[in-house]
Amino acid sequence: MLSALEPDVLGLAPADFSCRGYTEHTVPHAALRGLVVGDYRHGRQHRCFASWRVPAHPTVLLTVLHEPVDGRLTGFVKRETRPYLVTAPPVSTAACLTPLAAYRLFGPAAGEFETETVSLTDLSGGFGRRLGERIGAAANNAERGAVLNDFLVTRLSHAVLPTPQIVQAWRLILDTAGRMPIADIAAAIGWSHNHLIRRFKQHLGTTPKTMARLIRFQSLLRRINGPQRVHWGEVAAESGYSDQAHLHRDFHELAGVTPARYRARAERCGCMGAE
Repeated sequence: MLSALEPDVLGLAPADFSCRGYTEHTVPHAALRGLVVGDYRHGRQHRCFASWRVPAHPTVLLTVLHEPVDGRLTGFVKRETRPYLVTAPPVSTAACLTPLAAYRLFGPAAGEFETETVSLTDLSGGFGRRLGERIGAAANNAERGAVLNDFLVTRLSHAVLPTPQIVQAWRLILDTAGRMPIADIAAAIGWSHNHLIRRFKQHLGTTPKTMARLIRFQSLLRRINGPQRVHWGEVAAESGYSDQAHLHRDFHELAGVTPARYRARAERCGCMGAE
């Protein structure tokens, strides 16, 4: 089973992926549970805001354009480890992939996704170009969802599995919501600290410390998203921050706004209108 590789990951998607303001959502194949986060997102329309800000997140976005740009660009792959602004999104079909799913799909190329946006047409093997052609030829979003299901299930079923120690390290980060010290993770999997950092970055495109920080931040967003009163000192301790000041510094860097500003302006889905 593909899903046996990863625990529940439903809370990892970027905030705007859960927004129902997009044109249409379709459901990934059941075999992709734990590898694809949330629904597939189709179209461009966003009824919450004309432009919006999305906090940083640990997942990898696979975006396939419905029509090529400049006759060549059919889509791209990117991880956003910093907050980013969306102003004029293309008409596209998008999937939110876990870091391990991205490695299985794209191999060593997954290591590039944190530092640059990689065009599907530049990925080796030609599969990115073919996926773009199939999505472009589909008659509607239901067909596009079926094309993406077929592509992902086929690719992931035959892909080379990540090193078991990397899978274990990822699970420990996820299961502890980023609170487990990296040195303890290295000891748990039987690797040195430096070896874990090097191999983790090769597989997942970022260091375990950065990944743990993003997972911890996503857990924090889920804790504070809502009308309830937030006791920041308690939330900081429960989320693994050293103190409230640490939480506020991290939050501003990863969301682009203060926690209070975020709570005042974010929609239930997590979308936040641009200032």
